[in-house]
Amino acid sequence: MRVRRRLWVMLATGLGLSACVSLDTPPPRIKKPPPEQSAKDTGLFAVGGRTTVDFPRADGTTALSATGQISALMGAAGGTGDLLDIEASSRLPEYDSQLAAGRLRYELGRQVITLDHRLDVRSASHRATMRAERGEFNTETLEFVIAGRARFTYDGTMLFIRGAHAKYDLRSAGGVDLWARRASDSGTWTARAKRGDVDASGCIVFAEVTGDMAVGGKPATFEAPRAAWHGKDGQLNFENGVTITLDGAKLHAEAATYEMASRRVTTRGATTLARDGLSVAGTGGTVDLAARQARLNGINAQMNGDHLRADTGTVGDDRTLRLSGVNATLADGTTLNAGTATYRDKAMTASGGVRVTKDGSSFSANTATRSASGALTASGGVRLSRDSYWVRGDRLTADRGLTSATMSPLRAGGQGDEGAWTISASSGRAGRGDGLSMESPSGVFHGRDRRASASAGHATLSPDAKLVTFSGGFRLTSPSDGLTVTANGGTFDTKAKTFRLTGDVHADVQGAKVTGRSWVYRLGRGEGEPVVETGR
Repeated sequence: MRVRRRLWVMLATGLGLSACVSLDTPPPRIKKPPPEQSAKDTGLFAVGGRTTVDFPRADGTTALSATGQISALMGAAGGTGDLLDIEASSRLPEYDSQLAAGRLRYELGRQVITLDHRLDVRSASHRATMRAERGEFNTETLEFVIAGRARFTYDGTMLFIRGAHAKYDLRSAGGVDLWARRASDSGTWTARAKRGDVDASGCIVFAEVTGDMAVGGKPATFEAPRAAWHGKDGQLNFENGVTITLDGAKLHAEAATYEMASRRVTTRGATTLARDGLSVAGTGGTVDLAARQARLNGINAQMNGDHLRADTGTVGDDRTLRLSGVNATLADGTTLNAGTATYRDKAMTASGGVRVTKDGSSFSANTATRSASGALTASGGVRLSRDSYWVRGDRLTADRGLTSATMSPLRAGGQGDEGAWTISASSGRAGRGDGLSMESPSGVFHGRDRRASASAGHATLSPDAKLVTFSGGFRLTSPSDGLTVTANGGTFDTKAKTFRLTGDVHADVQGAKVTGRSWVYRLGRGEGEPVVETGR
């Protein structure tokens, strides 16, 4: 009995002396002390049983209440204690976390306790956990400092942080050499950063970060000076620039947001994309990671010497551009405007108000296609414009310089000072320097006073559009003059508005049969000139 009383006196004395180490930090309060189980001559009091120890702060509030198996308690010679297999919680209402550790070591008068042999922290209010092998906990500031690497989870996002610091309820955390991962049905992203922090809202901020976003197939990688994960919104934000690499294409944007649910990256500000000789600049857009394509606004693209501008468009993983509101200047000097166009490796298909121009020649059509070699085809409402005449048709094929174009069927025409002319043909070929060659032509020709119709097996319009030459069964009719003429051939002067018939001429003039050679018929006659001038 005397020995037991003496031991308790020494224990109380040791606790009292140790508590004097710091006047600001109250000593731990041990509840229900277990019986002594140690030798009396060593000064070490080994005790047993499960015990609760409260760790108060300077203001008297209880920072931490820990329950565990006391293995040793130093008396007058020491002032430290160990709790094994502990479970702890805070008595402060704003901190609701639960702590478990293999060992808790405290020193009387010191506000920092040591936790090792694996410690686990769980915070229900912040939906967060932390696990580490060893760390320290400041009972005054309620902060952990972790030696080595710690694993955190925040609402499904896993993080590994080296040299971590965290509040007791994990409302905030941070450290260096950070690795994070988030997985869902929509995909997975991982990030590696030199530094990282978690703020009170649960936002995870990465500094000097690299990572990847996997949505089937090969993942897209990213690199940025800063990124922030907003778990509640399911968004990974890049506000200070980001470079994303997808299937060999590099996309750089001033700012961007990755939305896990939609599997898309939305860019803001100046955005550029480069891949295998293709360079595209735009302003804002989206990258569909599942479809492996990027959509940009205000596109300015260059490839193989071709320069394309568009209001909006997409860039596929095969370097295919699908553009809207297109204005293109190709390497050979050809310009193209269209409502929409698809471009890949110098080949282009355009539709919607297409207009193509090259060296003064141009055509318009509903749709047009340019091959990689430069050959052109067009269909639907085709109109070929030369310097002094036009040609319309259903279908056009042309070489790369628009020096030669074939149309079928076609309708050609021109406008003079005193009248116009139009010719329809089953097909025709327009060549720069060669004029327009037409098969099975028939046309209507207007002068100042009258008009006439003409047809033949073949006709050629001169390059300057001043002369139409007919051959093969030429026939001329003028209902206003009661005139019908057939001849071997003939010409029409588009400026003088005059037909010249060659070869054997057979005419019906107001019912009278007339034959001859080399007739002249004037639609726009001058003063004193006859309408019809017959040869011999």
